Amino acid sequence: MQDKDQLTRRTQETTSKYIGERLNDISFWRAELNHEIDNMVSEIMALTEVKRRLERVLQETEGPLQVSQECLYHREKRMSIDLVHDDVEKDLIRELETIKSCQEKMRRHLDRAIAQLASNRAVQHELERYVSDKVTAQRIDHHLSHHLRNASDGISYYRGIERLDPS
Repeated sequence: MQDKDQLTRRTQETTSKYIGERLNDISFWRAELNHEIDNMVSEIMALTEVKRRLERVLQETEGPLQVSQECLYHREKRMSIDLVHDDVEKDLIRELETIKSCQEKMRRHLDRAIAQLASNRAVQHELERYVSDKVTAQRIDHHLSHHLRNASDGISYYRGIERLDPS
């Protein structure tokens, strides 16, 4: 009986040591996750600002586009001898192409920013879920290491454990 008692005490001490190490690991990873969440929030805010500015710039290109189109429209109304394809018209056409090309690039970047924002928000949600899981694990391990003894009541069941993902 004494041998089994000593073996039980050694096993409990070893287990308590491992649970203590696990608590330290959980605290470390929880802090890392919180740091990454803070970084993700900063990134989301910065990307939202860039998206807002890009939308504004895209909207501001409409004015020059309208002016160039109107100039070309008025040039087409010229009569007989004035109806020539000169350097001014070529420059207006090139300006229209440049503005439309820039608008298209801005729209593509805007679409990419919107997709990245959605992805970042999904990752932020997952990180927050992981932190919640770490808090739950830390609470369970803290309860196990500090409150359970051989004579403790109700050691066969811990409330909240059924929430864990079965996979």
